[in-house]
Amino acid sequence: MKVLISSAFFLGLVALGSTHLCLVFPQQRGNVTGLDAAAAPDCYRVTGPCGGMDTAGHVRTVFQEGDMVSITYQKNAGHWVAATPGYFAISLIKLSNHGGTLSAPQELKRREDKNEPNLTIFSDAVQLPAGVHGHHIIQVTYVTNNPAAPAVFYQCADVTINTRTGGGVVG
Repeated sequence: MKVLISSAFFLGLVALGSTHLCLVFPQQRGNVTGLDAAAAPDCYRVTGPCGGMDTAGHVRTVFQEGDMVSITYQKNAGHWVAATPGYFAISLIKLSNHGGTLSAPQELKRREDKNEPNLTIFSDAVQLPAGVHGHHIIQVTYVTNNPAAPAVFYQCADVTINTRTGGGVVG
């Protein structure tokens, strides 16, 4: 009986630490290693707004206002619960004061967690708002809605959004 309880406790601890989210494109802040293995450390970030990677990074991707862009992310490991399934959200955050101040996230897309297997890759099309430009953050969150897991997992990517010229926004 004692072994059974100890085993259940250990498995519970493994489950608590197993939800992970990686942002593939645009590339997340920091490293993005371990996409081929569940529970990769680079995919485990639970401190908002950017998983503890809160210093503005080098801009790696450039978009134009109004563009439809594909955001690619991985459910590296999951914490799905049938009674309260979680969701993934893609949001846009404006950086101001040379990267020092963040606006409130503007949610662009939400996808329900449907108990897809670990290592599932999602690619969701989102339309960037017209009239935004400059340094922004694409934030992807995994809201677990699981009381036995961390509430939210975070990833961020630094992007530049340029003003569209010569004819307005195509959409």
